[in-house]
Amino acid sequence: MISRLSLILMSITFIFISCRRSQDVDAEIDTSFTNNEIVAEISFEDIDKVADEIEFTQVVKSNANTDVIILGCGTVDTVPLANDTMEITIDFGTTNCQGSDGKFRKGKVIIKRIGRYAAGPDYYREVTTENYFVNENEVDVTRKILLTDTTVQRVRKYKVSMQGKVVLANGDGEIQRTTDRKRTWYEGVATRLDRSDDAYTIEGSISGTHTDGRTYTSVIGEPLYKRGNCQWIDKGVVNFTPEGKVTRVIDFGDGECDDKASVSIGGAQTEILL
Repeated sequence: MISRLSLILMSITFIFISCRRSQDVDAEIDTSFTNNEIVAEISFEDIDKVADEIEFTQVVKSNANTDVIILGCGTVDTVPLANDTMEITIDFGTTNCQGSDGKFRKGKVIIKRIGRYAAGPDYYREVTTENYFVNENEVDVTRKILLTDTTVQRVRKYKVSMQGKVVLANGDGEIQRTTDRKRTWYEGVATRLDRSDDAYTIEGSISGTHTDGRTYTSVIGEPLYKRGNCQWIDKGVVNFTPEGKVTRVIDFGDGECDDKASVSIGGAQTEILL
C-alpha cells in the first residue's frame, strides 16, 4: 500500500514536472529569436536597397559627379577607378535622416562595382558600410553580388554572399551572419527606370550567431518574393532553427503587401509585425 508520504511526494513530483513542461513550452514559443532575426533580415536587405537605388540613377551611370540625393537623404560621390571599376559613396550624414521610404538612416554605404546591374553580360559589386545605422540598428557588412545567368530573356540571376553583423538598438545585442543566397530578377527588367514593377525571388541559406551567443541556421523553404511597390517581403517561408531549439517556421503570406508574418513553433502559431 502506498503511504500518505509517498502520495505527497508523488504529487509534488508531478506538479514539478508539469510546471517544468509548461516552462519548456513557454520557452519554445518565445518569438524573441524570430523578431530579432526579422529585424536583422530587413537591416541587411536595406544595403541592397540603397545599392539598387544607385544602379537606377541615370546620373551615376554616366560617371558624373553631380549633386544626387538617394532616398531623400543620401548624398552621392562617384570616383572612377582602374579596370572599369567605379567607387560610389552614399553619405546619409551623422544624424538620423528620415528617407522617402520612412526609414531613418545615418552613416555611409560604399560601393565598388564593375559593369551594369540591369544590362550587359558582366556585373559585380561589393558593398561595405561605415558607421551605418538603419532605424538605430548598426549595420556592419561586406556584401557581394555577382551576375551569374542571363540565359532567360529579361531574367537576371545573381549570387549574393555576405558576412556582417547587426548591433540592435537599445542594447538588445548583436547578430552575426554569413549568407549564401540567389536573387532572381524576373519582372521589370525591361523597364529599368520604373522600380515599381520590379519583382525578385530570394533563395538560399544563412548561418550565424544570435544575441545570446547561440548559433542558428535559416533556410528558405519556399522562395521569398520582394516587389518594387511593396517595402515588405510578401510571400515565402523561412525555416529558422536556433541551436538547441525547435525550428521556427516563418510564413510571409500569400502575396498581399502587408507588414505581417506568422510564426509556427511546434503546434503553436502567432502573428508578428515585420
